[in-house]
Amino acid sequence: MIKCYFVDVKSISSNSSRSSFFEAEIEELADLILAADGLLRPLILKESGVGKYTVIEGDREYYAAVKKKKKDLKKAEMVNA
Repeated sequence: MIKCYFVDVKSISSNSSRSSFFEAEIEELADLILAADGLLRPLILKESGVGKYTVIEGDREYYAAVKKKKKDLKKAEMVNA
C-alpha cells in the first residue's frame, strides 16, 4: 500500500550526488516548485532510521526542494512524499 505524507526536507538524504545534475536544471525546478506551491509528483522515499528517509526516486526533485528551501524558508519546509 502506498501512503503519501508531508516530510521535512531536513530529514531526507540522497545517495545520488548533486553534481550529477545541472545547476540550471535544479534552479529552474526549484522556481517551478515554488510557483506550483509544491511537488507535482511526490518523492518516493525509504525509511532509513527514526524520522530519516532516503530518496528512492526523485533525486533531482529532492535537490530542487533543498534549493527552494534556501529561496523561501516559509514555503519550503515540507515536501510531499
